[in-house]
Amino acid sequence: MEQRPMVWMFLATIVGVLLWKQWIVGGMITTALFLVFYHFHKKKETYAITLVLMALGMALGLMSSANYHQRYYNIQKEARVAANHGQKLQTGGTVLQVKESETSIQYKIKSKKKFFIQVFQSKKQTKQFYQVGDKVMIIGSPTSFSHAKNEGGYDEVAVSHGEGVVLKFLSPYMKKMGANPFYAFLSKVRLHYQSSYSGLSKNGEAILNAMCLGDKSLLSDTLKDDFQRAGMSHILAISGVHVSVVGMALFGWLLKRKLYLSQCALGAFFGVSFFVLFSGNGQSAMRAGIMFFIYLGSILLGSSYDGLTSTAFAGILIALCYPYAIYSAAFQYSFVAVGSVFLAMELCIHLYEKIHPLRKTLLISFFIYSSNFILMAFYQYEVPLFSIMINFLVLPLVSPILALGLLGGGLNFAFLLTLCDGFISFMYLVARFFAKIPRATVVVGKPSPVLCILYMAIWLLAYVLAYQKKKLRFLLIIFLPMILIILSHQHHNDDLTFLDVGQGDGIYVETDSGRSYMVDGGSSSEKQIGRYVLEPFLKSRGRGRIHLWFVSHCDKDHISGLQELLENHFPIDAICFTRNVVKSEGYKSIITLAKANHTKIFHVKNGTLISEKSLSINTFSCPGTDANDASLVLLLHFIKSEKTALLGGDISSEVEEKFLPSIKESLQGSFISIMKANHHGSKFSNGMETLSELNPSLFIISAGRNNSYGHPSPEVLERLDKLKIKHWCTKDVGEIRVDVK
Repeated sequence: MEQRPMVWMFLATIVGVLLWKQWIVGGMITTALFLVFYHFHKKKETYAITLVLMALGMALGLMSSANYHQRYYNIQKEARVAANHGQKLQTGGTVLQVKESETSIQYKIKSKKKFFIQVFQSKKQTKQFYQVGDKVMIIGSPTSFSHAKNEGGYDEVAVSHGEGVVLKFLSPYMKKMGANPFYAFLSKVRLHYQSSYSGLSKNGEAILNAMCLGDKSLLSDTLKDDFQRAGMSHILAISGVHVSVVGMALFGWLLKRKLYLSQCALGAFFGVSFFVLFSGNGQSAMRAGIMFFIYLGSILLGSSYDGLTSTAFAGILIALCYPYAIYSAAFQYSFVAVGSVFLAMELCIHLYEKIHPLRKTLLISFFIYSSNFILMAFYQYEVPLFSIMINFLVLPLVSPILALGLLGGGLNFAFLLTLCDGFISFMYLVARFFAKIPRATVVVGKPSPVLCILYMAIWLLAYVLAYQKKKLRFLLIIFLPMILIILSHQHHNDDLTFLDVGQGDGIYVETDSGRSYMVDGGSSSEKQIGRYVLEPFLKSRGRGRIHLWFVSHCDKDHISGLQELLENHFPIDAICFTRNVVKSEGYKSIITLAKANHTKIFHVKNGTLISEKSLSINTFSCPGTDANDASLVLLLHFIKSEKTALLGGDISSEVEEKFLPSIKESLQGSFISIMKANHHGSKFSNGMETLSELNPSLFIISAGRNNSYGHPSPEVLERLDKLKIKHWCTKDVGEIRVDVK
């Protein structure tokens, strides 16, 4: 790498982009980069030219980032000015992408000012639908992007920033102003392919749409989960493999037609350009397209092709044109993976005069896996264990699937598509088989940025040692940071976290003895909170299982997420109900799912004491036909800190008063440190007598934004203020983590 000035320029460009917004991190990386550069180049003839290119790259990166952020702030300022004057913002552009769900349509629009706009339209309220290539006018009030409400949750701000989306509209006024003929043609071709694929199996249609068209909207949650657990998600994204297969196949076919080399290269250039745009123009496809064009240029010039230099040049172009891209997971996965491939190939050439293809393939697979290990941990919170073996089996299928899919779809040739469907079925069977193996993935939690940098530093050190000493055994050093990542979240602390689940309850409890508990987990306002809130939260904490899950009662806003996790076979050792639980349809559903999941069921009576080394739990309940009043009430006592927490489900003021003597007796003279609002802050709960008697230090309310119940009620807030009880609500601050250490 020391002989490749372009690689150093690429790294300096990335640092330049970082410096504009994150000057502390950028400054640290700059220092490290120049120290490493000096180590490699102090005796090299290319020292001066490389240093100049690095300075140029850093300056260009800084200027590009400054220009982008200036445009971003100008757009945001324009939107704020319009809002302050009670006016709506008028903008527009060309539709580049259309995604449909059951209830809405999402458009990605490229503005004339070179930024992207995201528009969501309700299917019920929309009369006109737009296609890719349509030029539209938009009039409306932009909606702000939201940060993640819970740990591990979807951070709309980060994702939109990484994709260059600066404005979001919900159901604005839209009007078609014309059409871009080229994009309209692309849209017709895509529709033709989608129609051709519609006759295949459900999975076959979804996977071909993803692999050939870059459209993942048909992929089911189960399919995506299976591919992720098997370490095969990259196959579903348009990447270098896909672009290379298309480009090389087209170039080879043209050569066989005995055309001039320049004509073959020109044909391949236009073919790959069309495929990149046709498949959505994603960052990975863009990177692969640029690299393929450089490869064609090297053939025409009769010079050698250097993969690392080509990768670096593509990275510089993308970083300068789209500086925000470096923050996206797609950019990071793409460049880390392709860079590791070329590093592995260079190591093979350096160590062996001749290497067996199988050994070379395994070494490249290990490099891809180990380099992406830290990214999988950071973005997915878990890593697959069999990824190297699986990719060894399925990667050879990518070429025939793409060839058959593109050719069969274009010609609408049923035989080719049926054959392609067979390959896809086999590939999915492999994914399903490995995904279902116990411990196929290891939940590692989200590593800190410092740990990520340390991991990559050790990875590069291992590579340099293996290269310089000509000994592969130095690559074993890479396993040290892997083990460090896996163990980094194995340390446990006493912890109490109230999740923002919208209108519902979801409480996580952890002890320093290593046990994890949940209390409820449901929502009546948010869909799929098991998939999008509970599971990401637990995995980001490094928790791949729950030892005991308490259910206060079986209303939807307390169990919907638990039902999802059981359906997806998330490991839950046991579920605890009160003996007085109202056996509703929700209760019966959990019992059925728990049995299928081999999860134990416990029913505790009033006054039961559950204790372990670090935590004791008193349970209270009373019989009745009302599910809310029959809720399981928990009094947690963290033994080391002597802090207590009262979690009362949805009980009413009348039931609260019944339990007061028992609760005060269980407290044994101590006080309530944390109290969760009963029934989400309803005025018919959280009575004045209960609040004044218990006088908690902190009162936590779990309620959804703009909920139809008016929770928390003004009456309850007035009681809290009168008693000077500090209170927080999840709808205002998101997830609330309370220090109980």
